[in-house]
Amino acid sequence: MDIEARRPSRHVLWWVYSAYLVLALFAGGYLMIVLGRYPVIGGISTVMDAIGLCGYYGFLRYKPLLTQRFWIGFVTLYVTKLAVALALLASLALEINWDGSLTSRIVLMDFVGIVLGAPFLVAIVNYAFDGKRIWMVRGSTPSPA
Repeated sequence: MDIEARRPSRHVLWWVYSAYLVLALFAGGYLMIVLGRYPVIGGISTVMDAIGLCGYYGFLRYKPLLTQRFWIGFVTLYVTKLAVALALLASLALEINWDGSLTSRIVLMDFVGIVLGAPFLVAIVNYAFDGKRIWMVRGSTPSPA
């Protein structure tokens, strides 16, 4: 029996969550263009999210895409991106007046977006560091970490 036949399928909620991720990526990009806020930072973040979706797909399908070293590096950059985003949001949250204005709603939605992105982070961390189930497909050897 080959390795691919022995792998369990991912739970259906992972697949439902993938629809949310795609929708959130397009909605975030659209709102960034319409509102014109942080075009450089938002653009870099959107590109990283799109690359992360490729890793998420690899996670769902147990498919090795690119190399394990690439995904370990990507996870490091992604965690750094999240840390910077949280620091910026926290400083902005302390400065703004929480009066229901557009700015306060955007900051709140950014916090909610980071919380809803937690399963995505779990998935790409598992994808990058799960050598036995993903990176040993078809007799290949995993890249050293």
